[in-house]
Amino acid sequence: MTLLQSVARYCRQHRLLAGGDRLVVGVSGGADSLCLLALLRDLASPLDLHLHVAHLNHSLRGADADADADFVAGLAQRWQLPVTIGKSDVAALARQNRLSLEEAARQARYTFLAQVAKLVNASKVAVAHHLNDQAETVLLRLLRGTGVTGLRGMRPLTPLTDYLPPAMATGKANLLLIRPLLATPRADIEAFCRARNLT
Repeated sequence: MTLLQSVARYCRQHRLLAGGDRLVVGVSGGADSLCLLALLRDLASPLDLHLHVAHLNHSLRGADADADADFVAGLAQRWQLPVTIGKSDVAALARQNRLSLEEAARQARYTFLAQVAKLVNASKVAVAHHLNDQAETVLLRLLRGTGVTGLRGMRPLTPLTDYLPPAMATGKANLLLIRPLLATPRADIEAFCRARNLT
C-alpha cells in the first residue's frame, strides 16, 4: 500500500475529509508538512478539496525563518495553491504572557491558522503531526503524571478551539483541526519526501 493510499484510508476511517472541504494546510517548510501538503494535493481532485497553504514565520531564526517563508510561498505558487504567509514575534509574545517559547509559538501558530481559516471560509485546518509525535506526546504526558485521559495522546480530529487562547476562540466553534498523518511513521514521511524531491 502506498503512503497516499494509507493516508486516504486513515482519513476515511476517522472522517477527516469530506467532498468539497475547504482546508487550511499548515506548512512550516519541513518534511512533515511538505508531505502533508503533497498528499492533500494528490487527494484534492478526487475528493474536491480546496486547499489554502498557511505559513507562520515565528521570527526566531532570522534569515533561515525568512528563507522558509519564501520557500513555502514559492512552492504554493508552483503548485498553483493560494497561500497566506504571516509573521509573529513569538519571543515578545512569550515575554508578555510569561510563556515558554514553545507554548508561545504554539499559541501564535494556532491563532494564525484559525485567522486564515476564517478569512478563507475554511472549515478545517490540517497539520502534520505524525506517529512519532504521538508517541512523544504520550511519553511526555506519562512523565508529567497525566491521568488515563492524557495517555490517549492527540486525536485525529478535534475542535481547533481546544488549542486557542480563550480570547481567540470566539466565533471559531465550528473550526476543526485534522491530523491526517497521525498514524504515519516519520520514516515513511522522509521516504516519501525523498521520492518526490520535496526536501
